[in-house]
Amino acid sequence: MQPPPPPPVSPSPPYGQPPPPYGQPPYGFAQPYGYMQPPARRRRRWWLWGCGGCAVLVLILFAIGAAVGITRFTGSPLRLFPVESGARQVSDNFQVVNGQSSEVLVIDDPHSLTDVETFYQGALNTGGWTVDSADPSQASSGDVWHFGRSGASTQAGSITFITIRGITEVMVDYVS
Repeated sequence: MQPPPPPPVSPSPPYGQPPPPYGQPPYGFAQPYGYMQPPARRRRRWWLWGCGGCAVLVLILFAIGAAVGITRFTGSPLRLFPVESGARQVSDNFQVVNGQSSEVLVIDDPHSLTDVETFYQGALNTGGWTVDSADPSQASSGDVWHFGRSGASTQAGSITFITIRGITEVMVDYVS
């Protein structure tokens, strides 16, 4: 008895070309009737979408940071508060809690307490601020003045004058 003949061998593709995809006839064979070539496969650019999404996220965070910074600077009620020449601002803490803003501004002034109180008595009454009547000639360390913004009854604050080692510290506490 003779063994069965070997199965027919399909011709191999030319050198350097990939074999045909699974389920398609090998190269060189006639295509069956009605056969359509599958559409060309597009390159997947998943990395473009991933990097683009990260870039958009970074831009959104940057925009939020810029908006907070601008709001913080322009929302500061004491940004136009008068400061005597020669004095320097030591700290400025501004915060908004539940829609109410508060700010504490500390200024070190090298002038005498009487000179500093005289300056603020004149500067606050003319710069859109109002201040309680105070007598700078009777100045003493620890004086507290109350002031407000002209025309705004809900915006009020206090100024505390303290003399420390020849420097007058002016602490302004403001709530709006």
